Amino acid sequence: MMLTLGLATSIALTSSGQHHAFRSNGDQKAYALAEDGINSAVAVIFADGNEPPTNQDCSDPAWTTYANLLSERTTTRAEGSVAWSGVFRCGGPNITDKVWTLTSVARVTNPGGGEIGRVAKARVPLKGAPTVTMTTETVAQEVPTVSTWTETTWDTTPTTRTITNTSTTYDDPGYTGGAFMYSWGDVDACTGSGTMFISVAIITEGNFCLAGGASQVQASATLLSVKGTMTIGGTAGTGPTPPPTLRHPITATASTAIVGSTAGFITPGMIVIDGEYMTYTGFGTNPNTCNKPGTSGFVNGEACFTGLQRGFLPTRPPAGHAAGAAVDGRIYEVHSRGGCGSSCGSIHAQTLDVGPSAQLASVTKPTMRKNCRIV
Repeated sequence: MMLTLGLATSIALTSSGQHHAFRSNGDQKAYALAEDGINSAVAVIFADGNEPPTNQDCSDPAWTTYANLLSERTTTRAEGSVAWSGVFRCGGPNITDKVWTLTSVARVTNPGGGEIGRVAKARVPLKGAPTVTMTTETVAQEVPTVSTWTETTWDTTPTTRTITNTSTTYDDPGYTGGAFMYSWGDVDACTGSGTMFISVAIITEGNFCLAGGASQVQASATLLSVKGTMTIGGTAGTGPTPPPTLRHPITATASTAIVGSTAGFITPGMIVIDGEYMTYTGFGTNPNTCNKPGTSGFVNGEACFTGLQRGFLPTRPPAGHAAGAAVDGRIYEVHSRGGCGSSCGSIHAQTLDVGPSAQLASVTKPTMRKNCRIV
């Protein structure tokens, strides 16, 4: 399940007479459709490949090209149509000086007759995204090798050799590709009977609910910021604190990763190694399953993650990782002023901050206003 940036409000309706009931129903549909247009525009702004120019000088012709990103488009739904567009103002020498003003015009048929129009506007400032850099280092590692055979016994004194591991590390946990879901109201992922995999950050002014079973907020989400209460039926993040480490180096094409233990992880799931996010489908407990044939039997609970799908984030492609690197499935940080409902036991995070003084995420929030137009 893919989630994109959502802009949500709660609408309370009352009715007095049939005509008002029709009108209220039409208003609700028009509001929702207008917000859908704003959502579509915001998704275009933050889509991969639509990044703003890196040169902040507004005289750079690249900004003129960027300003044409949101020419008017029309989306048709069963309940009506919505035309959405954006006007860009470069503003000044800093990324925070640059602002999109979005306009969404929705039109729906009023069941009581006529047409109802709604205009939604949103102001979306640009904000500097975390810079992703790669640092490659070479690590020398002493590895026990073959003991020697005497006439009757194995000599237990090991020899050693030196191998070289190359690891790639990304410098910032960040939000998933710079994306997040923001809601002025609740984020309800508890409806339906299927399994939900949420892989982007959640920032909400209301409550957050996640369905049970195998549903999960995955490590790539990196952030849950909930002003209200969190109700986690599945899991948010996975794995223990501290996380296990790689027992053997892996290449950029490896489909398994051997660790000291997979205890505390769920399957399927997601892990991050040196900033590279990857999903896995299962666990292995013997050398053949873990692509280490010929290796002596695993000891002390060693196991592996199998079915690795590498480079979950396009900006952090598959890379080699050295033995000793942490293998983490936890969310980077979770904050909630309303707490965890009945229990926080299904939340696995590097930072878990709950209670009235919890420090919620500070983000540049879109501002929005709505006007009614009757045509």
